[in-house]
Amino acid sequence: MSMKRDMDIVRNLLLKIEALDADDIYYTEDQDECYNLRIMKDSGLVDGWVEDDGVEGLTAEITSMTWKGHELLDAIRNEGVWEKVKALCKKKGVEMTVDVIFAFAGQVLVRMIGG
Repeated sequence: MSMKRDMDIVRNLLLKIEALDADDIYYTEDQDECYNLRIMKDSGLVDGWVEDDGVEGLTAEITSMTWKGHELLDAIRNEGVWEKVKALCKKKGVEMTVDVIFAFAGQVLVRMIGG
């Protein structure tokens, strides 16, 4: 398991969680997903549980996405916007924090609508 935040995994998880029916739970034992879900929960993007049983590793049960999670997903839902945000981060040499993602997504959207 990697102990790195992976924003591609974060985006994919938000898409998977959003697609659930209201009474469903997103369950995973994938260690990279679980690690990212744990830090997503800590940052207020999702609600649920991420536990370490000490033997098998982490498991996660995510019950819902928060307002902040929906806002982040809405900013980067479009694949073209997401790719441009990642390219801007690389070009500018900045880390992909949530605040940077929101700022760059806003710039990309303004350019897309001709502003």
